[in-house]
Amino acid sequence: MKYLPLLWSGLWRKPIRTVLTILSIAVAFLLFGVLQGVVAGFDGTLAKLSDARLRVTNRANLFEPIPIAYKSRIASIAGVKTISYFTFFGGYFQEPKNGLGIVAVDQWERHRRRGQQHDPDAPALSFRNASERPRQH
Repeated sequence: MKYLPLLWSGLWRKPIRTVLTILSIAVAFLLFGVLQGVVAGFDGTLAKLSDARLRVTNRANLFEPIPIAYKSRIASIAGVKTISYFTFFGGYFQEPKNGLGIVAVDQWERHRRRGQQHDPDAPALSFRNASERPRQH
């Protein structure tokens, strides 16, 4: 007795069951591959994070900033060297279909923390008054 023709006829005895079984196996492999990609993405993100940096976010909503008054409270905690903040929000250019993701940062603190020199006359930083600019040491 040959087993392959018997197996083939058994598979196509109920074709809907066979097609659904093949589709479920294909979906299982697809989900496994996608979830492996998600896990690899999370692992890559965790590998890039620094254990010397603490990020503080609003308890209620990731897009809602914490009050700026908390800056001095966080700075008073032992071991805190520098504080900078950023917030992001959505906007658009000329028409709502031209969406933008906008990030606002404390540029002065960011340059100081990274040890970079900044040009006080640079157009991106010229919105501050001269009295608000940190003193050069």
